[in-house]
Amino acid sequence: MKRKTPFYNTPSKHLFVIRLVTGAAFLFFGIFHMIHPENFQSLLRTATIPLVAFNSVFIRVVDCFIGIFLILGYQTRLASAIGCLSTGLMIWICVRVMQLPLSMLPDGLKEKPFYPPIFLMIIAFIFAFYLIIFGSGRWSLDNLHKK
Repeated sequence: MKRKTPFYNTPSKHLFVIRLVTGAAFLFFGIFHMIHPENFQSLLRTATIPLVAFNSVFIRVVDCFIGIFLILGYQTRLASAIGCLSTGLMIWICVRVMQLPLSMLPDGLKEKPFYPPIFLMIIAFIFAFYLIIFGSGRWSLDNLHKK
């Protein structure tokens, strides 16, 4: 008689979809900010983030790596934790820019920079947090290393 494994030990298929959607979102934002760096730099300047040149490159590269790691399912919990920090920072920046009056803009800016819809970042944050808790699911490199 074959012993059946408990349900909670088998990786879930829905985590695969959540992992792919979250990874695609991070990869999209990273590539979008690489294609249009001037808007992202003005967004960071408006939010008065220090070291704008360094942080704009760093955040873009980190978002791309998070997206690739999540799509592949490699180090999913670590990538999701870093993704939660990244999206938390971007949510804070967007809320800060939304509440800023036009008279308080830094030198050289005549209008508020474009910022992505905040609900997308909140959804990415929730999905990344969900992946921290439940792991990578089926069809991931993390599961290949376990065997």
